[in-house]
Amino acid sequence: MKLRLVLILTSIALFATSGNLFAEECEEKPCCPENKTMLKKGSSALLFKVTGNLTIDEWQGMGIYMKHHFSPKRALRTGFEIDARLSDYGTDSNSGSSYYQDASTNVIDFAFSTQYIRFLSDPSDINFYWVAGPKFGVSYDIDREKRVYRESDLNVNSIIIDKRETSSVYSGLFGGIGVEWFIKKKFSLIAEYECTGAYTWNSTTFTNERLVENNSEYYQSEGTYTSWSYQMYGARMGLALYF
Repeated sequence: MKLRLVLILTSIALFATSGNLFAEECEEKPCCPENKTMLKKGSSALLFKVTGNLTIDEWQGMGIYMKHHFSPKRALRTGFEIDARLSDYGTDSNSGSSYYQDASTNVIDFAFSTQYIRFLSDPSDINFYWVAGPKFGVSYDIDREKRVYRESDLNVNSIIIDKRETSSVYSGLFGGIGVEWFIKKKFSLIAEYECTGAYTWNSTTFTNERLVENNSEYYQSEGTYTSWSYQMYGARMGLALYF
């Protein structure tokens, strides 16, 4: 897996070194064709993604992402993401049941990213580019499960409560390749293939509590660990609104 990530990031680096990042660009050449798009110095855009059911959402999670051009071929994309997932589930209980489960999962993620975008040719209706940059984030995850066992003959309830809390901090590199297609001068569609490699620090606290009649047992353990991972996002579809 690490080798695959290295190959992907190396390919992105080769794109970056294939030409001079500060070479003379189209808007500075007297003989270049007219630029009819918003890929020009000083332009900015809000970015949104299109989900599977063709609804419009934020570009990367719940957050704000913007792009600002320093020239027709060079831009900076920056923003933050917030992802909150709250869920409760369990097994319905009635007077005749011998087992009942109540569980919940709460997750909150926050990430910040700044990404450099380099277009591969002078502006046109269809423009290919690569993108790369650092990404930082934190997350907090709580899993709680309560199980109740009922002995119908003795009318005794045994209760077991498990709870796991995990705090994570990660940093890594984001990279991808994409294409931007201008439908109108200030409106474009985007398709991007992305991957992220990250180093993560995790701190976990696990507690287990058992209650049987008037007796109780309590157990708690803590631990920290680090990990290296990568994630392939696949193709992300979106749109850009320029101003």
